[in-house]
Amino acid sequence: IKEIFSPINQLLATLEEYGIKSNLISYLLKALGICFLTKFSSELCADFGQSSLAGKVELAGRAAVFLLSLPLIENILNTGLSLL
Repeated sequence: IKEIFSPINQLLATLEEYGIKSNLISYLLKALGICFLTKFSSELCADFGQSSLAGKVELAGRAAVFLLSLPLIENILNTGLSLL
């Protein structure tokens, strides 16, 4: 199992060397996981002839990523307002 997570650990170490906060990396990995799961689920629904359900799964995935990004958007807005 260590071999599977080795590239991810290297990526995390590299990003932390450049001063990128670990919570930002966490958001990125969560969003990536949501995207993969949404795409897989949507294609599975489409393969079974449920194109309407596939569209709803994609919409739910987009909503999940948007909701996940709200704290980041809030931080960006607060930083911008503090500069004014």
